[in-house]
Amino acid sequence: MIVNVFDYVEKLEKSGFTRNQAEASLQVLMDVMNQEFATKNDIGEVKSHMKYEIDKLRQEMKHEFSQVRQEMNSLGDKLTIRLGGMLTAGLAIMFTMIQFTK
Repeated sequence: MIVNVFDYVEKLEKSGFTRNQAEASLQVLMDVMNQEFATKNDIGEVKSHMKYEIDKLRQEMKHEFSQVRQEMNSLGDKLTIRLGGMLTAGLAIMFTMIQFTK
């Protein structure tokens, strides 16, 4: 935010402020702005910190997804083995029943 110092003081003087009051008011405004407003440097620091946090989160998510993928593959393998075993047992029962019916 850019403040035209001369216009600010002049407007206050026109509205009844003394020169000292106008300058004091301007000083208070400038102090507040310096304390409360973010600078480009402040924003750059926040941006860098956010980028770091996002990168860190991205790595954690990749790791978590990798673990989930491994667990899913493991479960898929177990399911395939169980289904294969059930199919084999079912075929064995079916052939046994065919043998008994002959």
